[in-house]
Amino acid sequence: MSSPNISCAQCSHPVLSSFKENFSLLHSALDETTPTIATLLGTNNYPSPYQYRILCASRSKVGNALHEIDIIMEHLEDERHRLLDIQESHRRVMSPVRHLPAEILSKIFALSTTSFYDVFDSRLMDGPWALSKVCSEWRAVAIGCCPQMWNNMNISCEVAPRDPEALLRLVLSRCRDGPLHIRIGDVDNAVIALLSIVIEESPRWRSFEVKHPNAQLMGALGVVRGKLDILESLSIRLSSVLGQGLITTFETAPHLKTVELNGQIGEMRISLPFSQLKSYIDDSYPRTQGVSTAEYFLNILKKSPRLLKFHAGCYSWFPGHLVTVHPVVAPPFVHESLEELSSYDPALLRSVLLPELRVVKMETPDGGYAIRTPILALSELIVRSNCSLTSLTLRNISLGYRGTPCWRDVLDLTPCLTKLEVVMRHGFGMYTTTFLSGLAEGLAEKGKSQEDPARYDIVPLLADLTIEVADEASGSIIFYSFLDCDFVDMVASRYRSAALRHVQVVAKSNGENQGIDFWKFGNDEFRQMKELKSEGLKICILNESGWRGEQVDCLATEAV
Repeated sequence: MSSPNISCAQCSHPVLSSFKENFSLLHSALDETTPTIATLLGTNNYPSPYQYRILCASRSKVGNALHEIDIIMEHLEDERHRLLDIQESHRRVMSPVRHLPAEILSKIFALSTTSFYDVFDSRLMDGPWALSKVCSEWRAVAIGCCPQMWNNMNISCEVAPRDPEALLRLVLSRCRDGPLHIRIGDVDNAVIALLSIVIEESPRWRSFEVKHPNAQLMGALGVVRGKLDILESLSIRLSSVLGQGLITTFETAPHLKTVELNGQIGEMRISLPFSQLKSYIDDSYPRTQGVSTAEYFLNILKKSPRLLKFHAGCYSWFPGHLVTVHPVVAPPFVHESLEELSSYDPALLRSVLLPELRVVKMETPDGGYAIRTPILALSELIVRSNCSLTSLTLRNISLGYRGTPCWRDVLDLTPCLTKLEVVMRHGFGMYTTTFLSGLAEGLAEKGKSQEDPARYDIVPLLADLTIEVADEASGSIIFYSFLDCDFVDMVASRYRSAALRHVQVVAKSNGENQGIDFWKFGNDEFRQMKELKSEGLKICILNESGWRGEQVDCLATEAV
């Protein structure tokens, strides 16, 4: 077979002029050997000397042809990669982002840098730093046209630059005169040294967040009192500032609306403008054993008439202390505006009336007791307040006792509920089966309404359902038998005839529950869930870290 006689127009590499023509000539030359090979393959005879010479010549032609094909394929593969690189270069050069007006580009930058970035990132490649190093045009837009992309500053103790003060002032200058969102990480001497620069800009603080503050930092912040002209959000996390007296730094902030005191070790004595707050989150509790937190949080509610969201994170006990029952305040306090409540304190729930309540979150902390009192108090609150819940989250809350379905009472009282989340992370034993099976059956019931027989008996407007069951205790047993064909039928019915649009079920175990039938889904159920997903239902049902976990995860992922 002749060697290629046509050269590539770009690189002069020889290529085959006509693939079909050249190999047609090869096959014609090989045709005379075909009968000989066919005859010999039908026997066990060795070729005659004449046949052997013909076959040797034929084999040589085939070998040469294969070698030539390898050369051509290698060349074509190189050409393909080269053309793909050229195509990618064209795509990048012709990308619409290259000719966007500076106004649109600055808007894109602002939307892509809404989270906090490290001012003192060791490589200066976090957030706006990275965008300002792409090209001169992007740098000009990032520095000159988009001050808001620089205002979410995280100032942590990992201060690496040689001149951190100059770098901090540079960032502040790039923010222009816009509002600042300040986050101070773990506090050390380097952060304290930079604090004076941050304090100079306190009239521009829109939000202020500090983690692990110490007495030195809180004392230094005292000078900003009366200068927080536009502060709207305050967050103090994991504070151990105890016994230093009343903190009055933020009590005169005229626009403060949101306060978060999260993960406090003991009660933080802080004065705030409660009368104007819209959102208040507080995980603190009195250090004295037996002191009621219900009264502590009730006093906050009384001082906050405009409050819309309230999180009372702890009550009357904490890990290592016994549960203390506290009296209910009578008559109950009426709060006219509160819409979202997060609390599991029965005394607090029974001491208030919340006619505008729409969202409830109840969570027993890890290490707490899964007592049933909070869910009973919640049902009483709903009845007394005559409120209409739209969202309910229950985490580690006991939902019944000796067969009494307390959860059913709550759901019967919330016909407008659109979102339900149930998380059970403690060892509830056989009660898990009873509750989850009862919940699945209850969600499928309908027909009690004579006016509308097709209406579901409980939460007919439910659109978002989340169930998470986990027990990581050694040797524990968790049953998930409620995940069967009836559960899938209920989901399908509520999706096609009601409002259900999102379902998520997560079953977790410690990996020792061998032999447990995590769910009773067959091919029909997986096929039905796949159809529901193709129709638009957002559905996710999976098992994590349990026996047969990888197999089940794979099956569920492929099917759904």
